[in-house]
Amino acid sequence: MKPRIYHEETVRAVHTMALPNEVRSVAETWVKNRTTGEWIDLTSLASGWTLSLPPSLFNADVFHLTGLPNTATVLDARSETQRVDTTAYLPGQPRICVHNGQRVLNTWSLGGVDAVAGDWSLIDRTLRHLMPDDHREKFLDAVACLVKRPDANIAWGLIFRGQVGTGKTLIFEGVMSRLVGVGNYKRLEGDVIASKFTAELGDVQVLYLNEVVRPNDKQVANRLKSPTSEAFINAEAKGLSTSPKRSPSFIVVSSQAHRPFPLENPERRWDTPPFVGNPLDPMLGKALKDNMDAQCSAFLWYLREERDITQFDPGEPMWGGCYEPDEDEVEDQTTAKLNDALAEIATGMGTCELALLPDLMKMVEAALGWTPKAGQFSEFLTGAGWVCIGKLHKGRQGNPGIWARVDGETWKSVTYPALHSHLVAHGVIPK
Repeated sequence: MKPRIYHEETVRAVHTMALPNEVRSVAETWVKNRTTGEWIDLTSLASGWTLSLPPSLFNADVFHLTGLPNTATVLDARSETQRVDTTAYLPGQPRICVHNGQRVLNTWSLGGVDAVAGDWSLIDRTLRHLMPDDHREKFLDAVACLVKRPDANIAWGLIFRGQVGTGKTLIFEGVMSRLVGVGNYKRLEGDVIASKFTAELGDVQVLYLNEVVRPNDKQVANRLKSPTSEAFINAEAKGLSTSPKRSPSFIVVSSQAHRPFPLENPERRWDTPPFVGNPLDPMLGKALKDNMDAQCSAFLWYLREERDITQFDPGEPMWGGCYEPDEDEVEDQTTAKLNDALAEIATGMGTCELALLPDLMKMVEAALGWTPKAGQFSEFLTGAGWVCIGKLHKGRQGNPGIWARVDGETWKSVTYPALHSHLVAHGVIPK
């Protein structure tokens, strides 16, 4: 529609007369920041970014609506124009409120899907794939707190580790952004935490740090200490002075690495579910993606109306979190335990220098509480210095191997009757 162009006398009269509908609609959707002189578009807040314009650009932006060349001047002279002293991100508070003695425009917006009772089993099944029961219950309490008490800061975050295709994007992006609203959700790539500039980390309810891989950077935990444990952070941006910003209500870190960044052990600011190596059932993932909005609406209903969080304290740190060993570390630890067990067995053998493989495996099982596979165990024996010198003739369990703990090459040259006599003399086999 072609904008109405007002004559000069009409513009002057607007200061005192009732505002035309076109101008009134602008007055209802824009707020003036008295400190900066800029005009802020209220309709932009729900999208996660704030449109703030100086008077000249504001006039140009709304000219097609008002037909006035100086809308800022007109509105600034009106008592009904909305004005604030500053802006702040204050989840759960009214759009314009008083905070720390100032009239504040709250940039937080209640958003997300509508809560509707229904089926959220696809989300539940995906969560069960991502986390064991105890970790999932903690996560559900935290997410329920986000939607029931948006003003609360949760004093710990979640570190999810898993291979590609586990379903983490469906939950930590698709579901979480719909629960709190896109304006209160932010995804950043993991390398952002390597920077000293922290402005991007603040003024958001859910912060999702995607693919953090800094296993040797001991400063990462320190950089994320304030955002997970304090209500506000001193946000620093390049070329700008430091300013306070509200810490994220909840932080989720994802990574394909077993150790996204170093942690204390135990760690009180992070929950660390076990690494997920199995992909999500493709049919389940497709079903959730196709029914995302309906599933999230039902999930939100459950969190708001049915999930009991009376015993959940968002300010209570998460004690005991730590990374489980990765595959290489598990192998190293297994080798060390086997070597210790073999050393004890060798000591207990006294002057006997030979043993049968089944007997060794039973002794190791007694020492460790589990039985290694025969082939794997033979490799461990060889690595520990034991030597297979042959097999027992017509012996037990299909001619078991005879192993020497010392002087293996010498024992290889000994005749079988001598081997047999040594085993009989030390009670390894009957006469």
